[in-house]
Amino acid sequence: MSTIRDVARIAGVSISTVSLALNQPDRVSKKTFRNVMEATERAGYTANPIAQSLKYARSPIVSMILADIRSVFWGGFVHRIETEAYRSNFLVSLSNTTDVAGNVEASLNHVIAQRVAGIILSVPTATSATLKALQGTNIPVVLIDHRLEGYDSDFIALDNRLAIGMLTRHLVGQGHRRIGFVSGRHGHWSASARLDAFVESMANEGLEADRRLILDGNWNRTGAYKAAMRLLVGPDRPSAIISANEGMTIGVLQACQELGFSCPGDVSICGVDGMPWGDVLQPSVTHVEQPVGKMAAQASAWLHERIENRGTHIAPRERLFAPRLVLGDSVARVA
Repeated sequence: MSTIRDVARIAGVSISTVSLALNQPDRVSKKTFRNVMEATERAGYTANPIAQSLKYARSPIVSMILADIRSVFWGGFVHRIETEAYRSNFLVSLSNTTDVAGNVEASLNHVIAQRVAGIILSVPTATSATLKALQGTNIPVVLIDHRLEGYDSDFIALDNRLAIGMLTRHLVGQGHRRIGFVSGRHGHWSASARLDAFVESMANEGLEADRRLILDGNWNRTGAYKAAMRLLVGPDRPSAIISANEGMTIGVLQACQELGFSCPGDVSICGVDGMPWGDVLQPSVTHVEQPVGKMAAQASAWLHERIENRGTHIAPRERLFAPRLVLGDSVARVA
């Protein structure tokens, strides 16, 4: 097994220079850094991240703890975070908690014990134990998509008011008045934010949201399918339905199809985020698209700023990103 001594010999530099290049690359020249990187590859040397974390009080790892990585949004987000991390000589670890409180606590305690350099956290709810762990660590944390009551940190999310407002205005502009809403799981911050935005947007259009047409889709296809079935078999069904995320949009479309309704002929459908292969499906679904790349880049920039300035007070920051309305064929004009 090769060692740091082998790397130093091949690179023709001291062991301390190799150590600096691997752990604090900004303290060596670009030429020296490239030389050391080439030498590590030739030597087949791999640094021990646990040993590094013990020696330097942090590891070269950024940890992402997410509730559910199956959505289109998170796939693009993780990809961009990894790209940014590689540029800064960090690696990314990923924990998918499936929105289970015990998994969140276990993942968080594990990465804190490993002394990771920073944490990107997106979990809808947190127990007192989770909050205590977050408040007790000095590891930088950036929250994505969900606020956590009782914990202040940098926060990045979609501008939910603007996003739902775009969809609502578009439907009303096409003549729709009875509009259903399939919401995310009750109690989740982003679900509440999107639901509140829908009620507010309807009021802004001079309409009152019918609470009988607002159902919980539990953020997933199955929950949305059941919700849409209830909406569409009712005596006074909506002419249009807004879905709070792309997985639930699929469930709404499935219910519509199984009931023999055409979209958009019988019911118009739109939602937050596009679907996988959405550009080749029929009908193509009208949706608001989140600027995933920009959101991930901002999260990465804030996290690395805190990593490089650990010990320096930086007040918590917030940024809400504006979406883009993508018009498809799933919304029809009504009289």
